[in-house]
Amino acid sequence: MSNNCGDSISITWHIDDVRMAFDSPITDDQCREVLARVDKWHDCNIGVNWDVIRSYAELVTEEGGE
Repeated sequence: MSNNCGDSISITWHIDDVRMAFDSPITDDQCREVLARVDKWHDCNIGVNWDVIRSYAELVTEEGGE
């Protein structure tokens, strides 16, 4: 997490986080697709958390998305 003079915050998720959240094999490209979808489609009332990451990882791997 970073702080920009107290006016905003930014929390970074990495492909390693996706891999940690998802127990099945997943490629780097699939992890990137997960992060892209989370960024675009996450519910701002829920935020981004392990369950959200895991759900998108399941979708991407079921679709064979790369």
